[in-house]
Amino acid sequence: MTATQQRTIGVLGTGDMGSAVGGALVRAGYRVVATGARPVFVDCNAVAPATVRAVERALAATGTPFADCGIVGRGPGPDGERTRLFVSGPARAALLGLMVEEVELIDLGAEVGTASAIKMAYSALNKGTDALLTAVLLAAERLGVRAPLMRELEQSQAQMLARMRARVPFLGATARRFAPEMAEIAKTYESVGVTPQFHRGAEWLYALVATTPLAAETRATQPKSRSLDEALAVYMAALDG
Repeated sequence: MTATQQRTIGVLGTGDMGSAVGGALVRAGYRVVATGARPVFVDCNAVAPATVRAVERALAATGTPFADCGIVGRGPGPDGERTRLFVSGPARAALLGLMVEEVELIDLGAEVGTASAIKMAYSALNKGTDALLTAVLLAAERLGVRAPLMRELEQSQAQMLARMRARVPFLGATARRFAPEMAEIAKTYESVGVTPQFHRGAEWLYALVATTPLAAETRATQPKSRSLDEALAVYMAALDG
């Protein structure tokens, strides 16, 4: 492989994260394209270890080198914190050799599925918490106790209340992606004898939010001034409907 080929990277799927990672690679001097060659295939989707192993098996017949990658954190940007890429699999050296200032690469060894496993564990906590907070607020609204609950949270759970206000109003932009991600987490947990029910509930919550008008937004287009009350009114309308 020539030096030029080594610095050419194909990106399949240019959503929020794909675009951000592609931008970071371009800024680091790599040529980012979709190629017709047989490069190392890196699966960066938020899926269960069993799912990514099935992808590897499907590609093995073609002789395509494969690596597993779990992305943690916000998409990279020149002024933001570094995005962490956990990588595993026999062909992970292709990723570990990248020199990108905005991306931190973390080697988890040769087993496909390990990188996806840490993504499942992290996302279960991070996105699962946002789903739980939203479910708590919806239930409190239905029970007629949201106002006193908010007053109590101001006194005893100020940090959690701040997270509610900062994140719950903006779940619409990613709800369609996060619902199936919660299903993959449930699948992962069930495979190791841990209850999948928490994240089946989170899947339900994101699927509900995905039915609202807010799901048509993106992170770039959603109004940053939206209040928690405004968002909950939209979510409640979906729940009532």
